[in-house]
Amino acid sequence: MLLALVLASVEGKDRTKPLHVFDVVSADGTRLDGPRMPRVVLVLQKAGIPLEVLKRSPAPTVNENLVVIDDVRLLRATDPPGEAHRRPSFVIDYDEKSFAPVAQAAASAGKQPNALRQMVRGYITNKSGQRGFDPASVVAVRKEGDCTEHAVLLAAAARSVGLPARVVLGIVLVQGKKTVGGIGHAWTEIHDGTGWQVVDAALPDDPTPRVYVPFSVMTDEGPGFRLTGVAALHVRQVRLEPRP
Repeated sequence: MLLALVLASVEGKDRTKPLHVFDVVSADGTRLDGPRMPRVVLVLQKAGIPLEVLKRSPAPTVNENLVVIDDVRLLRATDPPGEAHRRPSFVIDYDEKSFAPVAQAAASAGKQPNALRQMVRGYITNKSGQRGFDPASVVAVRKEGDCTEHAVLLAAAARSVGLPARVVLGIVLVQGKKTVGGIGHAWTEIHDGTGWQVVDAALPDDPTPRVYVPFSVMTDEGPGFRLTGVAALHVRQVRLEPRP
């Protein structure tokens, strides 16, 4: 089961509690790491909130109550970075004095997304789901958190060295030994000059196949940011289908 897979793969005593865990339908045993890269079909309960997955999908099928994404592997973020992706904010507060140690470590890592990811992963030593959703300056002091704290701290570290960055909320699909599972998750997108790249500091380095499905980009980085959530409960079904 994915929950056991994720918890077992994270270093140390991980008390992370995922927002939502669900199985992926694969009637014929198709795997994420199959030789022909299967289609990943996403069926969502139509909700009254804008979903990032709809903006990035080339051709979603919208029925009365459902939205069907034919292949989430085709989702692409094409919007250019803006000034808001570079400057400090209430939650991405890299201008706070308490953030200075992280800023110094980020400067040493340079403008390399993977180096920044590794720095943040090592900096947060207490992998815990007890914090909720802390601003970057708080994470810098406590060195504690789950995927949201990793995503926020990495976004702040990237912005502090001049890289546009933002926090994304959604689900990640992970290939287990026998089945594929899904989990509510947060990660960072960093613009490398050519496009937005998924950079995940929370999950460890390993060859486990993953597919990231963005539901929303954090645009409200003010005091009300804690109202942001992952709409994983709107997922009706995720299924793997072999390509024709």
